[in-house]
Amino acid sequence: MDCNRLFVYGTLMRCAEGRLGEVERRRLANEARCLGAAYLNGYLYDLGDYPGLVIPDEATEAVHGEVFELDAPGTTLRWLDDYEGVRQGGGANDEYICLQTEVWLTGGGSCNAWVYVYRHGVGQAGRILGGRWNCR
Repeated sequence: MDCNRLFVYGTLMRCAEGRLGEVERRRLANEARCLGAAYLNGYLYDLGDYPGLVIPDEATEAVHGEVFELDAPGTTLRWLDDYEGVRQGGGANDEYICLQTEVWLTGGGSCNAWVYVYRHGVGQAGRILGGRWNCR
């Protein structure tokens, strides 16, 4: 894998306290180093127990999260795919797709990072104004 960074914006953030993602947060902390707060252009939606990120071309709102530097990207992304419901090779029914995009570190600079993007219509899901998921 040529990219060893991951942008997270929901249940995998260090501030998340819920049971959903608890094991995965600990595992991510063991397999990566947090580089700090970051953001990207997109829209965040409340899908119930977790948020969904949508990145349309015209997105102007910042979605806030954290960037991690992965020790072994191939290994970490494989189990994260399982957590996010992404099948090997991707599928039309997968809830998310993992792709690379540019993110900006709040401390300055930018980098490419993997991010899980919601791939279905948001329907009645409410948009999270301000692009910050409440780490519940």
